[in-house]
Amino acid sequence: MSMQYIIQVPFKGNILSSITDGKVDFSGALHNNGNGNLTIEEYAAKRDISMDSLKVVDEAGMTAALDQFELDTYLNVPAQVISFDRFIDLLEVMPPINYVGDGQFERFNMCERLTGNITTQVARMGEDCLCLNVDVTKPDTWLARHTFAAAMQTAVGKKAAA
Repeated sequence: MSMQYIIQVPFKGNILSSITDGKVDFSGALHNNGNGNLTIEEYAAKRDISMDSLKVVDEAGMTAALDQFELDTYLNVPAQVISFDRFIDLLEVMPPINYVGDGQFERFNMCERLTGNITTQVARMGEDCLCLNVDVTKPDTWLARHTFAAAMQTAVGKKAAA
């Protein structure tokens, strides 16, 4: 039997617990004075969580929920305009990954990950600088010379609207 997890809907990126044989793992120690683990219904009642907001998922469902959460939270966010000084700070703070530069266009990924395969990418075209969250395994999410102007226009529009 594959692993099962209990999550809240809408999913906010965290697993409430794992489930074994219909019981919420570790719930006995945490919510039942060290006695047996609780059923999902008992667990929900103890935590004052509506059963309608709970969902049991298997490993594939958990992976899908996490992938969607990362997409919504990190990747479906427009680039942000940053100053040239901030660009230099980010370039110098840690060793860059996947650095590309030709004098007019520069781009690099931060070596620190935000989560999973997602990191911040920093790019410069002339005097204009942007940062954007990207998936390091999917170059189609990266800024490129031919996509920089559109990303800058979106970022400037977002900044003006705020």
